[in-house]
Amino acid sequence: MTKVSSISPCYKMDKYMGGFLESVASQTHKDLEIVLDHNDPSKKEIDLVEKHNQQYDNVTHIKVDGVDPIGISMNRCIEYSEGDYL
Repeated sequence: MTKVSSISPCYKMDKYMGGFLESVASQTHKDLEIVLDHNDPSKKEIDLVEKHNQQYDNVTHIKVDGVDPIGISMNRCIEYSEGDYL
C-alpha cells in the first residue's frame, strides 16, 4: 500500500487535539502518517499524542520550544515526512 503523509503545524491545540486524533484514527487509508510540528506544546497535548501512538503509532510528533513561523513549521514537517505522497 502507498504511504501517505499528512503534515500539520500546530499551536495551542488543548481543546482540539483529542478530536484531531480521533479523526486520524478513523481514517480508512491504513498506511497514513501524520507529521505534527507542535509549537510550544502543553503537557496535556503531549499526553494525548503519546496515548494515541500507544495504540496506532502513526503520528510523528516534533516538539518545538517556542513558536516558529508557519513556513518553518511546514518545511520541518516535510523534512520529517516519509510518505510516497504528501
